[in-house]
Amino acid sequence: MAGIFIFSACEKDKAEEGSSTSGSGNVTTEGKNKMEIVMMQDWRWDDELDSAENGNEWTSNMLDCNKDDVYSFKTAGVVTINEGADDCDPGIGQVYNSTWSMQNGTSKYIKVHEIQWEILSQTNDEMIFERTYNPGSEDHVIRQYWRKN
Repeated sequence: MAGIFIFSACEKDKAEEGSSTSGSGNVTTEGKNKMEIVMMQDWRWDDELDSAENGNEWTSNMLDCNKDDVYSFKTAGVVTINEGADDCDPGIGQVYNSTWSMQNGTSKYIKVHEIQWEILSQTNDEMIFERTYNPGSEDHVIRQYWRKN
């Protein structure tokens, strides 16, 4: 569930473009580092795409029961997950804690549930994480989309 982050100059520019403050009290990324953006608000795990799941076309492999999961990334490496009304793991409980980490505020990588992801982009409204893995037959690229809750 976690991914590796790489932040290119172009993507940083996009994040900064999306960081203007509105009069409505919206949270802004302006002046914040990557770690602060992760912790600044609750995030809903919106989608997870797999590049090799269907002939190298991006295919969603996210379970419906994960689409209402809300993650609150806190200090000291704690992330609180609220499984929402559609609970994938009833044995764990609707709300539970797990782990997350970043080496520092400018790190290109984040670990969530001990899985390392690359941070592709961060804005006020969205974070995109990506990682490559090989389940045995070919490399897959997994891309997670997170939306502000």
